[in-house]
Amino acid sequence: MSAPNAMRNDFADYLKGVLIFLVAYGHLIQFIGYAGQPGYYLDPLFKAIYTFHMPLFMAVSGYVSFQAINRSSWLECSWRRFRQIVVPAICWPLVYLFVKLIIFILIAGTVAGGRQLFRDFMVEYRPGYWFLWAVFGATCLVAISKKLRLDRLEFFGLFTGVMLFAPEAAYLYLFKYTFPFFCLGYALAKGDQIQIQAIRSWPKILALVIIGIGCYLLWSEDTYVYTTRMRLTSANLPNIALRWLAGVVISVLFVVLTFWVYQRVKSPLLSAWGRRSLDIYIIHLFFVEILIACIHSAKDSPWFSWLLAPLLAGILCWLSFWVGDGLGRIPGLRTILLGRTATSTPPTPLPPAGNS
Repeated sequence: MSAPNAMRNDFADYLKGVLIFLVAYGHLIQFIGYAGQPGYYLDPLFKAIYTFHMPLFMAVSGYVSFQAINRSSWLECSWRRFRQIVVPAICWPLVYLFVKLIIFILIAGTVAGGRQLFRDFMVEYRPGYWFLWAVFGATCLVAISKKLRLDRLEFFGLFTGVMLFAPEAAYLYLFKYTFPFFCLGYALAKGDQIQIQAIRSWPKILALVIIGIGCYLLWSEDTYVYTTRMRLTSANLPNIALRWLAGVVISVLFVVLTFWVYQRVKSPLLSAWGRRSLDIYIIHLFFVEILIACIHSAKDSPWFSWLLAPLLAGILCWLSFWVGDGLGRIPGLRTILLGRTATSTPPTPLPPAGNS
């Protein structure tokens, strides 16, 4: 893939569509298949997804952000990104908390009782959507680097190393983990240091397959960034190295495989999901909450991860796309909930499911 031009890159949209499906798939395994209990870390499909899907999503974000970073000042680019992703990341948790308060009041039967349940809930509540904050932070840093003419891999590597010494507060450890992948995607779009064509030979792909299988076999519960974070300890350094290596190697293999499929089986539905991946990322979590309340945990039932979870993930992505398409037609709501302005692209017509 060479640097993107002014037109949308349909393969990038297609790839994002596949990745947002994997996001929903992983959440269903975690919250429905295992009811949020740590057993999901060892689920073979969950592990396969989490070795690469968020690093690759971050890399694709860096890739598609190249034009925006290069055609405007760093301040204009940062402000645009703030409106597009940070405003929804702030507003949706507020909507979620309001709905929770109403539900607690209905459960308790009184306003006072509902407020008490809500206060108890807030003790453990943590706003989600960390990925949106990570994309915003990465965009700002790379845009500033471009302004200072430091937007090269050696400087990105230096920034990543320095950030490892920063505190682990809030979701900062997730930003440390994913930031270098955003930079790799940006560098790929820039095209002056790395190109994916350089690895598209069978001997190199076979070597990557062997390394990828090794990463998968070595991956353990401690390798997940959610468990050991990015702490600079002697025991955790192998975990950091493994998750970065797996993120690069398996992402490259997945891109090559997906491109091979894309050349033979194009899907307007997946491309549409990719164009509205922000909508699906935000909205599908509300549907997951509904499923948690309606479906009994399928813990220790392998059929759920292999059969029902992918079906439900497809349904959730389709419904989230449909809801986002509807919200996108309402001027006020599309601005604060979906980050779209009057000059944004119009809502994408929903493609028929039969084209997938």
